[in-house]
Amino acid sequence: MTAHSGLSNQVPASPARSTHLVELAVDAGRATVTGTAVTDWDTAAVRYNLTGPRLAGTWMIRLLSAADSAEITSLEICFGICAAASTKFTRRDKPVVNGIEIMGSMMITDRDTLTGHGERFPSGDQLPRPTAARLEALVRAIADHLLTNENVGELHRRAAVLDATTQRGILLKRLVTDQRRLEEITTAINTRCDYHRALLEHYDNIAAGTVPPGTCPTTPTGEPLTAPPSPRMYVV
Repeated sequence: MTAHSGLSNQVPASPARSTHLVELAVDAGRATVTGTAVTDWDTAAVRYNLTGPRLAGTWMIRLLSAADSAEITSLEICFGICAAASTKFTRRDKPVVNGIEIMGSMMITDRDTLTGHGERFPSGDQLPRPTAARLEALVRAIADHLLTNENVGELHRRAAVLDATTQRGILLKRLVTDQRRLEEITTAINTRCDYHRALLEHYDNIAAGTVPPGTCPTTPTGEPLTAPPSPRMYVV
Protein backbone atom coordinates (compact mmCIF):
# COMPACT_ATOMS: atom_id res chain seq x y z
CA MET A 1 0.00 0.00 0.00
CA THR A 2 1.42 3.35 -1.00
CA ALA A 3 -0.50 6.56 -0.53
CA HIS A 4 1.04 9.91 -1.33
CA SER A 5 0.40 11.92 1.77
CA GLY A 6 0.90 15.45 0.50
CA LEU A 7 2.27 16.43 3.87
CA SER A 8 1.31 19.73 5.36
CA ASN A 9 3.68 21.82 7.45
CA GLN A 10 1.03 22.18 10.13
CA VAL A 11 -1.10 19.70 12.05
CA PRO A 12 -4.58 20.78 13.09
CA ALA A 13 -4.23 21.92 16.70
CA SER A 14 -7.94 22.36 17.38
CA PRO A 15 -10.20 20.56 17.79
CA ALA A 16 -8.34 17.60 19.29
CA ARG A 17 -10.83 15.36 17.51
CA SER A 18 -12.66 15.61 14.24
CA THR A 19 -15.63 13.52 13.16
CA HIS A 20 -16.83 12.66 9.65
CA LEU A 21 -19.80 10.65 8.44
CA VAL A 22 -18.86 7.42 6.68
CA GLU A 23 -20.66 5.31 4.11
CA LEU A 24 -18.96 2.16 2.83
CA ALA A 25 -20.12 -0.36 0.26
CA VAL A 26 -19.73 -3.99 1.40
CA ASP A 27 -20.74 -7.44 0.21
CA ALA A 28 -19.64 -6.67 -3.35
CA GLY A 29 -21.71 -3.48 -3.34
CA ARG A 30 -24.92 -5.21 -2.29
CA ALA A 31 -25.02 -3.55 1.16
CA THR A 32 -24.01 -0.29 2.79
CA VAL A 33 -22.26 0.27 6.13
CA THR A 34 -22.66 3.66 7.78
CA GLY A 35 -21.23 5.40 10.81
CA THR A 36 -18.57 7.88 11.80
CA ALA A 37 -14.80 8.18 11.51
CA VAL A 38 -13.40 9.95 14.57
CA THR A 39 -9.82 11.20 14.24
CA ASP A 40 -7.98 11.73 17.51
CA TRP A 41 -5.20 14.17 16.64
CA ASP A 42 -3.51 13.64 20.02
CA THR A 43 -2.84 9.98 19.20
CA ALA A 44 -3.09 10.04 15.38
CA ALA A 45 -5.62 7.20 15.57
CA VAL A 46 -8.88 6.99 13.63
CA ARG A 47 -11.82 5.19 15.17
CA TYR A 48 -14.46 3.88 12.76
CA ASN A 49 -17.79 3.33 14.52
CA LEU A 50 -19.86 1.36 12.02
CA THR A 51 -23.21 -0.36 11.72
CA GLY A 52 -24.72 -2.28 8.84
CA PRO A 53 -26.39 -5.53 7.89
CA ARG A 54 -25.16 -8.20 10.35
CA LEU A 55 -22.27 -6.05 11.65
CA ALA A 56 -21.60 -3.36 14.22
CA GLY A 57 -18.73 -2.14 16.35
CA THR A 58 -15.48 -0.20 16.31
CA TRP A 59 -12.41 -0.57 14.10
CA MET A 60 -9.41 1.51 15.21
CA ILE A 61 -6.64 2.40 12.76
CA ARG A 62 -3.07 3.50 13.41
CA LEU A 63 -0.31 4.34 10.94
CA LEU A 64 2.82 2.23 11.42
CA SER A 65 6.45 3.46 11.09
CA ALA A 66 5.14 6.85 10.04
CA ALA A 67 8.41 8.66 10.76
CA ASP A 68 10.42 6.42 8.43
CA SER A 69 8.65 7.11 5.17
CA ALA A 70 7.37 10.08 3.21
CA GLU A 71 4.39 7.93 2.25
CA ILE A 72 1.95 5.82 4.22
CA THR A 73 3.17 2.25 3.85
CA SER A 74 1.29 0.22 6.46
CA LEU A 75 -1.71 0.38 8.74
CA GLU A 76 -2.75 -1.52 11.85
CA ILE A 77 -6.47 -2.17 12.27
CA CYS A 78 -7.51 -3.12 15.81
CA PHE A 79 -10.88 -4.70 16.45
CA GLY A 80 -12.40 -2.65 19.25
CA ILE A 81 -11.22 0.49 21.03
CA CYS A 82 -7.47 0.01 21.47
CA ALA A 83 -6.42 1.86 24.63
CA ALA A 84 -2.90 1.88 26.06
CA ALA A 85 -3.60 -0.66 28.81
CA SER A 86 -6.10 -2.79 26.89
CA THR A 87 -5.59 -6.21 25.35
CA LYS A 88 -7.44 -7.91 22.55
CA PHE A 89 -9.61 -9.49 25.24
CA THR A 90 -10.44 -6.29 27.16
CA ARG A 91 -10.99 -3.83 24.31
CA ARG A 92 -14.36 -2.13 24.43
CA ASP A 93 -16.90 -2.17 21.58
CA LYS A 94 -15.37 -5.11 19.74
CA PRO A 95 -16.99 -5.64 16.31
CA VAL A 96 -19.76 -8.16 15.83
CA VAL A 97 -19.91 -9.60 12.31
CA ASN A 98 -22.48 -12.22 11.31
CA GLY A 99 -23.40 -12.56 14.98
CA ILE A 100 -19.81 -13.32 16.08
CA GLU A 101 -17.91 -11.00 18.45
CA ILE A 102 -14.42 -10.51 17.03
CA MET A 103 -11.10 -9.72 18.67
CA GLY A 104 -7.55 -9.30 17.42
CA SER A 105 -6.08 -7.05 14.76
CA MET A 106 -4.79 -6.97 11.20
CA MET A 107 -2.01 -5.13 9.40
CA ILE A 108 -2.43 -4.03 5.82
CA THR A 109 0.64 -3.22 3.72
CA ASP A 110 -1.13 -2.71 0.43
CA ARG A 111 -4.63 -2.90 -0.89
CA ASP A 112 -4.36 -6.69 -1.33
CA THR A 113 -2.07 -7.89 1.44
CA LEU A 114 -3.44 -8.49 4.93
CA THR A 115 -1.60 -10.09 7.83
CA GLY A 116 -3.19 -11.19 11.06
CA HIS A 117 -6.78 -12.32 11.42
CA GLY A 118 -9.88 -11.86 13.46
CA GLU A 119 -10.54 -14.35 16.26
CA ARG A 120 -13.75 -15.48 17.88
CA PHE A 121 -14.13 -13.87 21.30
CA PRO A 122 -13.28 -15.13 23.91
CA SER A 123 -12.04 -18.55 22.74
CA GLY A 124 -9.59 -17.27 20.12
CA ASP A 125 -10.90 -19.82 17.60
CA GLN A 126 -10.70 -19.05 13.91
CA LEU A 127 -13.68 -17.40 12.28
CA PRO A 128 -15.89 -19.24 9.80
CA ARG A 129 -14.59 -18.56 6.32
CA PRO A 130 -17.60 -16.45 5.18
CA THR A 131 -17.25 -14.23 8.26
CA ALA A 132 -13.48 -13.96 7.87
CA ALA A 133 -13.86 -12.99 4.19
CA ARG A 134 -16.49 -10.38 5.07
CA LEU A 135 -14.27 -8.95 7.78
CA GLU A 136 -11.28 -8.75 5.42
CA ALA A 137 -13.35 -6.98 2.77
CA LEU A 138 -14.54 -4.46 5.35
CA VAL A 139 -10.97 -3.83 6.54
CA ARG A 140 -9.94 -3.07 2.96
CA ALA A 141 -12.90 -0.72 2.55
CA ILE A 142 -11.95 1.13 5.75
CA ALA A 143 -8.32 1.42 4.62
CA ASP A 144 -9.40 2.76 1.23
CA HIS A 145 -11.62 5.32 2.91
CA LEU A 146 -8.82 6.47 5.21
CA LEU A 147 -6.24 6.77 2.44
CA THR A 148 -8.52 8.88 0.26
CA ASN A 149 -9.55 11.22 3.07
CA GLU A 150 -8.59 14.84 2.50
CA ASN A 151 -6.87 15.00 5.90
CA VAL A 152 -4.67 11.96 5.37
CA GLY A 153 -1.58 14.13 4.88
CA GLU A 154 -2.07 15.88 8.21
CA LEU A 155 -2.76 12.53 9.85
CA HIS A 156 0.50 11.12 8.50
CA ARG A 157 2.42 14.14 9.73
CA ARG A 158 0.93 13.86 13.21
CA ALA A 159 1.63 10.11 13.32
CA ALA A 160 5.22 10.79 12.21
CA VAL A 161 5.71 13.28 15.05
CA LEU A 162 4.42 10.75 17.61
CA ASP A 163 6.46 7.93 16.09
CA ALA A 164 9.63 10.04 16.06
CA THR A 165 9.06 11.01 19.69
CA THR A 166 8.64 7.35 20.66
CA GLN A 167 11.72 6.28 18.70
CA ARG A 168 13.72 9.13 20.25
CA GLY A 169 12.84 7.90 23.73
CA ILE A 170 13.86 4.35 22.88
CA LEU A 171 17.16 5.49 21.37
CA LEU A 172 17.98 7.74 24.34
CA LYS A 173 17.58 4.76 26.68
CA ARG A 174 19.82 2.65 24.45
CA LEU A 175 22.40 5.44 24.29
CA VAL A 176 22.51 5.76 28.08
CA THR A 177 22.90 1.98 28.42
CA ASP A 178 25.67 1.85 25.82
CA GLN A 179 27.51 4.76 27.42
CA ARG A 180 27.38 3.03 30.80
CA ARG A 181 28.71 -0.16 29.24
CA LEU A 182 31.47 1.81 27.51
CA GLU A 183 32.50 3.40 30.81
CA GLU A 184 32.58 0.01 32.54
CA ILE A 185 34.67 -1.56 29.79
CA THR A 186 37.00 1.46 29.60
CA THR A 187 37.59 1.39 33.36
CA ALA A 188 38.30 -2.35 33.30
CA ILE A 189 40.72 -2.05 30.37
CA ASN A 190 42.56 0.87 31.99
CA THR A 191 42.94 -1.21 35.16
CA ARG A 192 44.45 -4.07 33.19
CA CYS A 193 46.76 -1.67 31.35
CA ASP A 194 48.01 -0.39 34.73
CA TYR A 195 48.58 -4.00 35.79
CA HIS A 196 50.58 -4.78 32.66
CA ARG A 197 52.67 -1.61 33.07
CA ALA A 198 53.47 -2.60 36.65
CA LEU A 199 54.54 -6.09 35.53
CA LEU A 200 56.61 -4.60 32.73
CA GLU A 201 58.42 -2.34 35.19
CA HIS A 202 58.97 -5.31 37.53
CA TYR A 203 60.60 -7.44 34.83
CA ASP A 204 62.60 -4.45 33.56
CA ASN A 205 64.05 -4.15 37.08
CA ILE A 206 64.94 -7.88 37.16
CA ALA A 207 66.53 -7.57 33.71
CA ALA A 208 68.51 -4.54 34.90
CA GLY A 209 69.60 -6.36 38.06
CA THR A 210 68.08 -3.81 40.40
CA VAL A 211 65.89 -6.46 42.10
CA PRO A 212 66.71 -10.16 42.60
CA PRO A 213 64.93 -12.87 40.62
CA GLY A 214 61.81 -14.27 42.28
CA THR A 215 60.85 -11.00 43.88
CA CYS A 216 57.08 -10.60 44.14
CA PRO A 217 55.86 -7.73 41.98
CA THR A 218 54.15 -4.99 43.97
CA THR A 219 51.97 -1.97 43.40
CA PRO A 220 53.38 1.57 43.87
CA THR A 221 52.08 1.41 47.45
CA GLY A 222 53.93 -1.85 48.13
CA GLU A 223 50.93 -4.18 47.98
CA PRO A 224 51.27 -7.51 46.12
CA LEU A 225 50.30 -7.07 42.50
CA THR A 226 47.27 -9.17 41.49
CA ALA A 227 45.74 -9.57 38.07
CA PRO A 228 42.39 -7.79 37.63
CA PRO A 229 39.47 -9.63 36.01
CA SER A 230 39.08 -9.47 32.27
CA PRO A 231 36.73 -6.73 31.04
CA ARG A 232 33.14 -7.83 30.75
CA MET A 233 32.22 -7.72 27.10
CA TYR A 234 28.65 -7.08 26.00
CA VAL A 235 26.78 -8.58 23.09
CA VAL A 236 24.84 -5.91 21.22
